[in-house]
Amino acid sequence: MKLAKARGEQKNIEENQKSSIMSSEVTAKAKQIQSEIDGLEAESEKMGLQRLKIKVGSENQVGILSSIGGDFDFDYIDVRYDSSTGLYIFEGQGQWKNRNWYNDNGCSPLCVNYSTKNVGGEDGFALFSLHRDISIFNQRYYTLKSDFATAIEWTNTASTNVGARGYGWKWQDNIYFNPNGAEFNSARQFGWYYFAYSDGKPSSGSVVSFKASTSHTWDTTSVSGISLAPWSIGFAWNTGSSHWEKETQINVFY
Repeated sequence: MKLAKARGEQKNIEENQKSSIMSSEVTAKAKQIQSEIDGLEAESEKMGLQRLKIKVGSENQVGILSSIGGDFDFDYIDVRYDSSTGLYIFEGQGQWKNRNWYNDNGCSPLCVNYSTKNVGGEDGFALFSLHRDISIFNQRYYTLKSDFATAIEWTNTASTNVGARGYGWKWQDNIYFNPNGAEFNSARQFGWYYFAYSDGKPSSGSVVSFKASTSHTWDTTSVSGISLAPWSIGFAWNTGSSHWEKETQINVFY
């Protein structure tokens, strides 16, 4: 695949794929997640997608924790080829396994009903190419509220970082308090983008690794940046130690 061809397909992707992505990917995912919350391990089969082998990455925990990285699980990561565009699609999904996000609210036991409170500063989510430079198109990022039915699109509202090795989003997670129970706006996270290899398709026998990663913060800590350069991949934080990072990766064989 040549980069020039990929660029020539960008307009077609945005015009012809946006509607189907928005309706089939987001709406279908929200409905599937709602019905599959008690059986997420069957998600890929129900979506009709082939899951690639996943190697669970490291879990970095620092400081005195309320929630921990083990409260979050990446349950889907995939790289697939779209023959209609000549591009690849990289997608990562994960969610909280419990309601321990509530422990990070910073106001218990004095949280006020019918109010919304930010949980620390901005969190981060990123999709990295570990070994090859890529050109990125048509990136999307969403979260689901803790009802696992209400989707929030952050594509045009989140702070973003883009580089030769991937794309990242920074957004503000929060909790809405009400008498019937608290509602978290980031219980599930999923993002994807189309991409082309900058120097052409990897040769036969090559192995290219990709990583999906999220960073959660609370108290006064915030994700201040996401590095996506060949020599530096990962998150940076402004101050404090109230954060954790969870990641997973796959190897794609050509």
